[in-house]
This record gives sequence, structure tokens and C-alpha cells, in this order.
Amino acid sequence: MAMKLQDLQYICKLIYEANNMSVIYLNEDEEVEFEYTTSNRRNPFNKSLQELLKQFHLSKDLFTFPLLGTTQFYENYFLIQINNQNQYKGIIIVGPTLPTELTNERLSSLVYDMSDRMDLREELIHYYQSLPRISTSKFITISMQLYYMIYQETLDPADIILKNKSVGVQKLNIADPNISISQRRENVSCH
Repeated sequence: MAMKLQDLQYICKLIYEANNMSVIYLNEDEEVEFEYTTSNRRNPFNKSLQELLKQFHLSKDLFTFPLLGTTQFYENYFLIQINNQNQYKGIIIVGPTLPTELTNERLSSLVYDMSDRMDLREELIHYYQSLPRISTSKFITISMQLYYMIYQETLDPADIILKNKSVGVQKLNIADPNISISQRRENVSCH
């Protein structure tokens, strides 16, 4: 891939604008090159971007698929490495989002469990309410879309899930891909 930085920046801006999801690009030195985010979308528990990245236990091993992850604060992210001629050039971080299954009641009880300080609870509730809620399938589709826009390679959702499980990064609540594929085939053959 011989992509120019401004092309990568344009692609990330499109993903941000189309999906209302924060997009950050870190270069190979883990410095922010550019960022598309809403300023009020910072988790009060994360002091820095590097602190967030530590939760994913990433290395600079080359991954040829989107890495899916959930933080200890129930935020979903996906990460796509930027490689040029098998050399690590940086990483795109997309998120945070919340799963659609996380109800407001469950969210309130989680916030209550996270902190005993009332001011921090209110800040956390405001933070969580500002995050987009996206289903797991749509989240994976957006990761595939971004990956395709960068590398012009098609991906299969089941392969993404299986590869993430094999590297141990994936913590999203995802049904077994073989069952999902089987159910989709049944639905197609019934109609």
C-alpha cells in the first residue's frame, strides 16, 4: 500500500462523518497524526490515549484484519493497522461506541458500581450518553468498510471474528460465527 497521509486522513474523516464515531490515527511512534472526535467524548477514567491502548495489549505484529476490542468500561473499539510493504506505519483507532444491548438501567448500575463519587458518576453518565450505540454486526461492517477503503481487500465478518479470537484481542459479545452463517443461509433458503 502506497497511500498518502492525506488520503488516509480523508478516509478517516469520511468514517467519522458517516458514522458519528471517533477516529484517531497514531503513527509508528504512537504519536497522534490526526483525530476526528467530539471533544466531550473522553472517558474520565482514561488519562491518556496510551492508557487506553494498554487495555488492548497490542504489539506491532502485523495484523491483516480489524482488531475488535472492549475496554473494562464496556466501550467498543476497532483498530486497523497501517502497513506499507509489510512494515508497521501506525494504527487507526475507531470508537468508543456502546453495544445496543446495554440498556440505560444497566448503564446506570454500572456507573454506580464504578465510582462512589457523585460528581464522577454524573460525568460518567454524561460520557456514556454521548457515545453512539451500534450493534455488533454494524460495528464489524464499519470496520470492514474502513479496511476496504484503505487496502481494497474484501473481508468476511466470520473470518474477522475467528481471527480476533485466535489472537485473543476480541472481547465483543459475538455469537459463534458458524451459527450466524448457518442461520443466515437458512433465512435465505426459506425466502
